Amino acid sequence: MAELRLALLVVLLLALNVFTSLRHSNYYKKTVDNLVKENSQGFLGIGMSQSRFKARSIVLMVANPNGVIEECQVMTGLTIFAKFKRYSAIEKHRIDTIPEAVLKVKHEEALKQSIDFIKNEIKTKKTSEERT
Repeated sequence: MAELRLALLVVLLLALNVFTSLRHSNYYKKTVDNLVKENSQGFLGIGMSQSRFKARSIVLMVANPNGVIEECQVMTGLTIFAKFKRYSAIEKHRIDTIPEAVLKVKHEEALKQSIDFIKNEIKTKKTSEERT
């Protein structure tokens, strides 16, 4: 009887894990979709920092066609309870002239990845426009 209870508990915990993971995944997708919808003319950059022992970070950044950062959101944490928070210190800066002091934060790696992503998107767009 004890084995059955243990097996039931394990199945219940696995189901709870799947449910919370799906819910957090939907939250992430909804946040990205809202950013894209609100800034349809800009460029979206996503950066992630990976770590086994530190809190992970995800950065969503939107820059307008001129390369000025319109919005930046950061999610830092190890659990499914982490939520995106606005990081306004980087907003209104040009993508290529961001002060180092603004980047020296705990989610620096993710910020730099999203900046590089946007720079590559701008470069790709300019290249394709030159071809036409």
